[in-house]
Amino acid sequence: MKKTIILSLLFLSLIAFCSVIAIKAYSSNHNNLITLKNLAAKGDPKAEYDLGKLYYHGRGVPRSYSKALYWWRKSAIQGNAFGEYGLGLLYFHGYGVPKSYSKAAYWEKKSAAQGNAFGEYGLGPLYFHGYGVPKSYSRAAYWEKKSAAQGNALGEYTLAELYFYGRGVPKSYSKAAYWGKKSAAQGNAYGEFALGSLYLYGYGVPKSYSKAVYLFKKSAAQGNAYGEFALGSLYLYGYGVPKSYSKAAYWAKKSAAQGNALGEYALGSLYFYGQGVPKSYSKAVYLFKKSAAQGDAFGEYTLATLYLNGRGVPKSYSKAAYWAKKSASQRYSLAEYVLGFLYLNGQGVIHSSSKAAYWYKKSAMQGNVNSQAQLGFLYFHGLGVRRNYLDAAYWLKKAAVRGNSFSQDLLGSIYYHGLKVRQNYHKAAYWYKKSAMQGNVKAEFSLGLLYYHGFGVAKNYSNALFWLKRAVEQGDYNAKLFLDKIKHRQIAK
Repeated sequence: MKKTIILSLLFLSLIAFCSVIAIKAYSSNHNNLITLKNLAAKGDPKAEYDLGKLYYHGRGVPRSYSKALYWWRKSAIQGNAFGEYGLGLLYFHGYGVPKSYSKAAYWEKKSAAQGNAFGEYGLGPLYFHGYGVPKSYSRAAYWEKKSAAQGNALGEYTLAELYFYGRGVPKSYSKAAYWGKKSAAQGNAYGEFALGSLYLYGYGVPKSYSKAVYLFKKSAAQGNAYGEFALGSLYLYGYGVPKSYSKAAYWAKKSAAQGNALGEYALGSLYFYGQGVPKSYSKAVYLFKKSAAQGDAFGEYTLATLYLNGRGVPKSYSKAAYWAKKSASQRYSLAEYVLGFLYLNGQGVIHSSSKAAYWYKKSAMQGNVNSQAQLGFLYFHGLGVRRNYLDAAYWLKKAAVRGNSFSQDLLGSIYYHGLKVRQNYHKAAYWYKKSAMQGNVKAEFSLGLLYYHGFGVAKNYSNALFWLKRAVEQGDYNAKLFLDKIKHRQIAK
């Protein structure tokens, strides 16, 4: 498991419903609870909705999803668009009623059909994920555009994410920033979080840690769990703020306390390494499991690595494979790499070089350097794929230029032997030396031979001895044999 909390997914995939903020939007003039109850009892659909909202949030009355359901259903049956939206929200989350995506979609459609911006917003995530309706990014974008066009901050925020990922609309960081700014300008905590993420990486806006910090603080101040997670991550790394493990832990705890999967993952990482909190593998594993149970790819991947290495949990290849599969199904490249490793070694799964090649390739195409190296190795030896030295050289070079010593050594061999490439001792020496400088024992031996024979480099006996001895010190038997052979020749002379 990597020591750092990965920041690359601060700008998250679509959040299905931002319920607290969404429900706030429909305000009422009924300030007196008794008056509100009387009006609701007389069948006023707006009052029924407002009363349900109070029960939903527990404002002025004990929180009760069942009573929120009761009043929102009465409001919805009378055709109140906000009541319809609220009822769909309850069905989506399973609050006060059995979870039902089909019923959630039914009521959101009724609300959206009346041009209600929140109903339109609510339909977007359903189409995005295929919950209760056929999955369709284009339909998701259609409804979010309608919602955003009415100035709905949640619709604006969600549309920003669609443009960021290019789902249902052409990918455009500038348009993501445009809609993120509009949402944030309304004080929407999710919009502030999204815009902060764009400033953090310079997507569609000039990179600015200070603006990222400002926006994350505004989001976190509203109790937004993603803003809290993001702010904690900045304190962990010292991006735009002085590095502080204690503050990182503070914000991670606040995020995790809301059940946020990324907050749980972040806090688990802090407990694992004892950063800002006392080191505790048991608490770390507990939090990773909570995160993974919500389908968080980071949490799933981390559990896979813990079970693979037996850190904080009993070693279990089958559990490592289980969690790696779940994370890899979300296209998380590190999990794809682990899954390829497990298939190649037959650990927790039935050995399959072809499946190993499949997962390594998926990971390699996302730029994972270790997977690029492994995929090159498989093509070189014809494991799980047809042997192809050109494909091997292609993937090995991708990893080699990024400093992977294993790939540098193997790429040197391809040039040395001229395997489907023009034999080139100079290039062989170049890559062997790169690898040897990192302590790769095979490359040390090969480089020693090149210096001894003068292949690709000027013949240099002292350099040859230097690299051969380095290889021998690491236990390379062939290097020892060759070095002994040289010594015997010297004695004979």
